[in-house]
Amino acid sequence: MGSIDTPKPTPIAAQLPTINLDTTLAELYRRASPKNADRKLGLVLCGVTSSTSAPTSRTTPSTRTRTGRSNNRALQKSLATKYLSLIPQRDAFIAGPGAPVVLFHQGRTEAKRARDRREAEATVAVLSTEQRPELVFCASPASIPLGAKHGIARIAYKVVLDGLARYPLTHPLGAHWFLNSKAALARSGLPTPRTRIVEIEGHGGTTGSSCCERCAAVETDMRFIPAGCTGGRGRWLEAQAARVVEAVERQPVPFVLKTQQTFGGAGTWVVRSEQQKQDLLRDLWRRRQGEAAGQEDESENDNGDDDDRDDDRDDGILRRLLSQQKLKDKFAPLVQRAAAWVAHHGYYGPVGIDVLETRMAGATASATAEPTAHHVVDLNACTSGSLALPLLRGHFIERGLQCAGSFSVAVDGGRRDFIEAWRPELEAGRMLIPSWYEDGEAGESLADIVVGGEDERDLQRRMKRVREATREVTF
Repeated sequence: MGSIDTPKPTPIAAQLPTINLDTTLAELYRRASPKNADRKLGLVLCGVTSSTSAPTSRTTPSTRTRTGRSNNRALQKSLATKYLSLIPQRDAFIAGPGAPVVLFHQGRTEAKRARDRREAEATVAVLSTEQRPELVFCASPASIPLGAKHGIARIAYKVVLDGLARYPLTHPLGAHWFLNSKAALARSGLPTPRTRIVEIEGHGGTTGSSCCERCAAVETDMRFIPAGCTGGRGRWLEAQAARVVEAVERQPVPFVLKTQQTFGGAGTWVVRSEQQKQDLLRDLWRRRQGEAAGQEDESENDNGDDDDRDDDRDDGILRRLLSQQKLKDKFAPLVQRAAAWVAHHGYYGPVGIDVLETRMAGATASATAEPTAHHVVDLNACTSGSLALPLLRGHFIERGLQCAGSFSVAVDGGRRDFIEAWRPELEAGRMLIPSWYEDGEAGESLADIVVGGEDERDLQRRMKRVREATREVTF
């Protein structure tokens, strides 16, 4: 049999600086569980596999234009790139040695698989050799290699994926699912905004082959309820969706609506006015009519604004790097409470916490009725999109940069073109690329970019320049 020759990329002329992280995920895992420090972890950092999908949201214009078009091939291709390459590359960038990063291929051909490997390897190549992770590629969770070749003894994972149950894990899948549910946070005892939970009764069934002709025609391993279902599953979805719609109708504004499981902001609606409420009801009504698969649980936060999904906010900005110790001291008691809660359920690993701070304690009602100025509006037991920023603190501080921000973009051309266009910033270490994937057929790339600034104004100016030369990407 002949071999397939994969063209190698043209070498990049720019002299990119070697990146040294303050610490890595591998080191943090060892600190969190010293008794398992000698057992090699494999990190499964993909948000989905090629057979799964993410929920949709209507919180940003770029998402709104795509809602309801999940069968569009271009959209599916874009989602595959984001969730199978960009997100795991971004996490692999901070993974460090001693914990192989397991990545899933996007395509089935050898040429596409070679591109998957090439893009990820080029991303981590700027890291110091002492901090560079081992990249392990496979087709799906069912084919993760354990044993002698990579020495993986246990698996730590970002989200619950079908197929992981067969492996030795750092914590149970059920515990992870529970901790990332919004209902669990509302009942955690942590200071959260007042929350109303709409409980869903029962489930629609795990198979559609015996439900109706429509379900039998589209039966897949995803077990979703398709539009046009006329059987018992469709009737169940109709009844449960009605419960959610009616609850939203009764809820006074402002409020935040979240589905039971959210990812990257998807599944979250920020409702500030009656008009936005009516827009949301129209969207939910369409879902109720079967244009999209149903959600298992919905919850409403009547506290108002959820800063994590504020459209006017620059997502990913880490302001005033030098003041991080002050912030650490300020939020330490709350972080310790959250850490104790997740540890009680058997979890250890990264946790992202979004905190809403009021001007004075007790100014906003808390679900726990305690007079606090700090409310946990979201908690995710997984790596967060901006986790790389605090680990790059030393890199930026030594270059006189007090602020840093990260965001995702779409770029015409490839990595080499972008590096040449922004060569001075990249060579000076003011700009980094923690993830990149080039689509040669489309002639564009999707990427994560990190930018440093001397102060907030300088950071905003530099980020604006990049955004004006690219297109924003919403996960």
